[in-house]
Amino acid sequence: TQNLEPVISFLNRMDIVLWAGTHGDIGKLKPVKFESDGQIDYYVSPGQFYQVNLPLNRHLRKMIFGKVEELKPRSILDVYCGSGNLSLQLANEQRIISGVEVNQKSIANAMETIKNNPKLMGLKNIEYITMDAVKYSQDLANRSKKFDLIILDPPREGMKSGVDTLCRLQAKDIFYVSCDPMTLARDLALFGKENYKVIEYIALDFFPQTYHIESFAHLQKIN
Repeated sequence: TQNLEPVISFLNRMDIVLWAGTHGDIGKLKPVKFESDGQIDYYVSPGQFYQVNLPLNRHLRKMIFGKVEELKPRSILDVYCGSGNLSLQLANEQRIISGVEVNQKSIANAMETIKNNPKLMGLKNIEYITMDAVKYSQDLANRSKKFDLIILDPPREGMKSGVDTLCRLQAKDIFYVSCDPMTLARDLALFGKENYKVIEYIALDFFPQTYHIESFAHLQKIN
């Protein structure tokens, strides 16, 4: 077996390298500041999913922030929240932010971001939970919880189940961020059966010259 220690040691001394190591080192490495955007430093760890097209990711954040400023929701549920990529920027003293993600490392990094940002660390109304997103939504619905806005950013398979459960949370608006147009189309049809209509759709080419298209859809509850 080739000894990689000299290579890893060399890479870790380079300012442009955030971390380097073998697969066995991943659990030992500390989160690092990966980017800064909107007065927030975002922290990540190896093995955690994170959008690598930073300019378009920031554009998506800015777009969501602007729409939230217009809608002025008091409570937001971020489903498949990752490390808070889309919802941490929305936190303030008047707004409740709840996020759920099954990946424990992602939630730990959301808390790391909160801990290291003065804009966030003093807020008491931010909660990020490690749990299956559908099960957590079912628990909220069973407790008759309601939210003004739901943000969805599921994996490629989309909302395989749980659309009806999310609709029980009575959100007036839903922002659906998708990385697969096919599963997005399927899920938008399911939301349509639950009395939601699509009022806006935007495609974002996160990975040019590939079939990967990131999409943003704004759904609104029909009164």
